[in-house]
Amino acid sequence: MYFKNREDAGRVCSAKLWNEGIVGDVVTAIPRGGAVVAAPIAKKLKLPLKLILPKKIGAPHNEEVALGAVTADGSLALNEEFIRLLGISPEILEKQIKKAQRKIKEMQSIYNIDNINYDYTNKNVLLVDDGLATGFTVLAAGLSLIKQGAKSITVVVPVASTEAINLLKNNGFAVFSLIVPEDFYAVGQFYEDFRPVEKEEVLTLLAKNYSG
Repeated sequence: MYFKNREDAGRVCSAKLWNEGIVGDVVTAIPRGGAVVAAPIAKKLKLPLKLILPKKIGAPHNEEVALGAVTADGSLALNEEFIRLLGISPEILEKQIKKAQRKIKEMQSIYNIDNINYDYTNKNVLLVDDGLATGFTVLAAGLSLIKQGAKSITVVVPVASTEAINLLKNNGFAVFSLIVPEDFYAVGQFYEDFRPVEKEEVLTLLAKNYSG
């Protein structure tokens, strides 16, 4: 199965969630791609759409190599095995974490605070992204939501690796994925159109009242 684009993936997810009776109190997306997938889900289930802003912690000599992820409140999901393999010291790791959190502050200035702040106390959250490769970014987001009082987290994605699903389940999160392929190389391989999502598109989606 391949998806035409993120919106198409969101529509397929929303129909499947509806048919299986999987509901929640709020849809929380990881921008930018996750917001496009999340919008049809919020619309179908008539739920508010909010954002959470985890950020990948890049390796010191190659920011594209992820050591894990962090959120604004300091919730951490670290790939401990990979960090040991690369010989990253605690001091260097802390420096990279702070760099990621500075990027989160920049993201917060882009998105209206009302789209980020939400009272998650005793809420059942559908946490949406456009796919799971390692799962560490979504794990950091989920840990932050629990810290904010969420009652339960169901991670909703169109496609996920087995390793990512196991990571999240081992941390107590339910995972709903349409595809769990045997051969997983990258999230983008399951989309015909996986172009970058612009912030303006995310802001437009957030401006709509899906719960009304």
